[in-house]
Amino acid sequence: MHTDENSAALAQAESARVLRSRSNSQVPISRLPDEILLIIFKYFEEDKRLSVFDFDDDDDDIKLLMDDTDDEDDDRGVPACLAVTHVSRHWRKVALESPTLWRFVGFTSISWLDIMLERSQKVPLVVKCRPETSILVKTLEKILLHLPRIEYLEFHAFSCDSDRIMELLSSQPAPMLETLKIGFSGMLPTTESTTNTIFQGEAPLLRSLQVYNWGRRWTSCIFGGIRSLRVERMQLSDLLTALRCMPSLEQLTFLGGMLQSNQPIPINSKVTLARLYLSSAIWPFPPTSIF
Repeated sequence: MHTDENSAALAQAESARVLRSRSNSQVPISRLPDEILLIIFKYFEEDKRLSVFDFDDDDDDIKLLMDDTDDEDDDRGVPACLAVTHVSRHWRKVALESPTLWRFVGFTSISWLDIMLERSQKVPLVVKCRPETSILVKTLEKILLHLPRIEYLEFHAFSCDSDRIMELLSSQPAPMLETLKIGFSGMLPTTESTTNTIFQGEAPLLRSLQVYNWGRRWTSCIFGGIRSLRVERMQLSDLLTALRCMPSLEQLTFLGGMLQSNQPIPINSKVTLARLYLSSAIWPFPPTSIF
């Protein structure tokens, strides 16, 4: 008797599902071409993502945007594009067959990373990791396995993790990387050179660089193509070394917060920046003393 009742209930539920599906198929939006649907999905994904993770170029944003949390099931960790996959089978199919909807990684919790990286297939990645979370290194270990297809990379970490992060950044070339933003909090690591091992010396498209509390000297020609540089909390000696590695620099933003250094700076120390057309900076010394 119970078996018959269960079967009847299942049949009724299936009939209701079929009727809903047929009814939904008659709604005008269900008859839109897949190309139009995909445009709508992209606008929806962007609006939802940016409303939760508002990363911009303001000084305060690189320091702290979210609370430190290990909650991998937080609502903020759900991919922004996930909602459209729950509307209908057709919408789900369109969304899953569009890798560009899934290329914004690092916004999601670590439990979603593998899914995002798989669904994004081989398209260029945009990576903005949660600032200063205790699982950041674990997150970067997963993401930087895909370093060759990352075109935008931004994260803010604890200084105690800087050595491991440098190892990860040096694990593979970054042939598609165009923008790099890195910040560290806490005590600076031991000052040492950033050599050609970063990105294995290959980041030919890198044009924009932003660093905060950077405690390493710059000796790498990997930054030779940089056109926009933004720095805060940096030793003057390290800044001068960095500028000498950037002959193509066009825009320099220095936000002050000069770090103390035991290294003397020669009075006649100058850097030639022939292509620099804008200096948006707060200088604790006359600009003519270095340019």
